[in-house]
Amino acid sequence: MEQVIFRILDDGTEDLTGIWEIVDYFSAHTHSEKIVKAKEVLTVLSECGLIELYIGKQFSGEEQLIHPDQTYKQLNDNRFWEIDNKIEPEQDIRFKSTERGEKLLFCATTIE
Repeated sequence: MEQVIFRILDDGTEDLTGIWEIVDYFSAHTHSEKIVKAKEVLTVLSECGLIELYIGKQFSGEEQLIHPDQTYKQLNDNRFWEIDNKIEPEQDIRFKSTERGEKLLFCATTIE
């Protein structure tokens, strides 16, 4: 699981990453089980201040930060996890690593 967390943090250092993009990082029998694991990990990473979640359509400056109190609710809306099943056309949730998340990733990869 540690490697999955570092991979998520790494994805979030370059650009905003769609939450659906990380589902296959998890080992599980079904796609639904992978989504459950992804929701749990993203929630914890957000609660620890290692990532920030954003909701938007085009992600060209109009996206809005999801308040930490709303993270669990937003991540548990299954419509955000399927590319073809959006709440509004092109609306989705993406994440990025915070400075704290980037520092953790840097320390972990430097020590190895």
